[in-house]
Amino acid sequence: RDDRRVDPRVRARALRQESARAHCDDLRVQRRDQGRAKTLWSGDAGAVRRTVRYRLASPRCAWPPDHREAFQGRAREEIRPHVSPRDRLTSFLAVTGPTASGKTDLSLALAEQFDIEIISMDSRQVYQGMDIGTDKVLAEDRQRVPHHGLDLVRPDERYSAGQFARDVRVWVGEISGRGRIPVIVGGTGFFLKAVMEPVFAEPTMDAARVEGVRRYLKGQDPALLAKWVQRLDPERARLAIEGGPQRMSRTLEVALLTGVPLSRWHREAPAEAEVIGGTVVVLELPREEMDRRIDDRVNRMVERGLLEEVRGLLNAGYG
Repeated sequence: RDDRRVDPRVRARALRQESARAHCDDLRVQRRDQGRAKTLWSGDAGAVRRTVRYRLASPRCAWPPDHREAFQGRAREEIRPHVSPRDRLTSFLAVTGPTASGKTDLSLALAEQFDIEIISMDSRQVYQGMDIGTDKVLAEDRQRVPHHGLDLVRPDERYSAGQFARDVRVWVGEISGRGRIPVIVGGTGFFLKAVMEPVFAEPTMDAARVEGVRRYLKGQDPALLAKWVQRLDPERARLAIEGGPQRMSRTLEVALLTGVPLSRWHREAPAEAEVIGGTVVVLELPREEMDRRIDDRVNRMVERGLLEEVRGLLNAGYG
């Protein structure tokens, strides 16, 4: 056992130069309390291949004492994985991070190295007709690499984190059954939490009553919803109010139709499914680089017809 102090990050060469990584030379990977992996040279999947394909850990060694100085002054993407408990196999790889951190480009680069299928983890890309504003992956990329989780519902329909988790379990099983690697890509952290920490088994509620309550609550002022949430579920009030009208409505409908606060269901009800293990990496960039990429993205969206897309949705009655 090496008792020297070990930094829990792993430095590795990028698999290849990609446009989203034009300003970075390295990827850093954090995996529990282990040290760094051997260097991955261009075109060599190395330790990443072992982790993704064979569900194994990368070879590790300790960081040199001066490793921090080597990173100073350089824009780079950083990966910080959440690793499943060691007694579980890795069923999927997830790539997450803030807007414009390079998630999509990295996933498409992985598709050139591995036989993968991509599961979109974006709470807005599930909606039909919202292509430019949510920056969905281009049609030609979807033809080249199978994608799941896009265009699932209309803009006026609800799609919850719990439903995403249920869908992911089906997709992961189907993709693995085809001998491919499921890669979940997106920035909706609540969706990811629902996958790795399954939500409670929802109580049976009459569909007609649920729809009626939702219609009624949709017409109420958010300030009034907030007051009701504070009275019916004070334990969850802060989270529900911060989540906006949809989360407040969800909190209220469960409390009204079951007589039990949603916070209690989360705390005491059994999970609806067993946890599936996965390796999750979080991409990060310096704030200045993020701002530059977001500005570029917005400009491209406008050029592609963002305003026309919004007008089309409003004219169709979504607004």
